[in-house]
Amino acid sequence: GGNGGSDEPSGIAKEATADYGIAVYPNPVGSVLYVAGEKNLSKLEFIDLQTGAKVRSVALEGVSSAEVSVDGLPEGAYVVAIYVEGSSKPQVAKVIK
Repeated sequence: GGNGGSDEPSGIAKEATADYGIAVYPNPVGSVLYVAGEKNLSKLEFIDLQTGAKVRSVALEGVSSAEVSVDGLPEGAYVVAIYVEGSSKPQVAKVIK
């Protein structure tokens, strides 16, 4: 994959993110988004890619994988910010609903 300079998610600088090897699927997402990794997850945030507005925040309480309902979210493009215990930097993933 080529990296263009202007492909940053809204409101999140590249330096402020991390990669914990967490899988986020499926994409596009239907009614449930799955996140799975090795780390203990603390929370998940859905950010509207167009506006940069945080549209949903989900507390995960230290599980390493989760199923998150996205029912009620309007169709569109989102940045999913996944926070892990012990770090203020999220891993981010772009998903389409």
